Amino acid sequence: MWLARHTPEKVLPLLHKVLEGAKEEFADAVANGNGVYAAGYCFGAKYVMMLGGELPDTVAWGQKVTDEEQGVVNKGPLIKAGALAHGTMITKADMEAIRVP
Repeated sequence: MWLARHTPEKVLPLLHKVLEGAKEEFADAVANGNGVYAAGYCFGAKYVMMLGGELPDTVAWGQKVTDEEQGVVNKGPLIKAGALAHGTMITKADMEAIRVP
């Protein structure tokens, strides 16, 4: 039940708010580090991969792709680098989309 309530459509918009808040609150640190770095363990590993990847705009913002023919724009990566441990629910597409170390 927990996983059913924590889908990319619900989790990614929250992570975008966290990234925006971190960039505002810690602007100097983000600038000095040339971006935001992320670490994900278990459930969070998939989302670090998604933030470090290049995804269609709708997926990057936690929305399902409804019409591929509308010219979906890829966005990302949204982090500078990521670290993963004990990742769960990671797919081949997640791995192929990664664009950061």
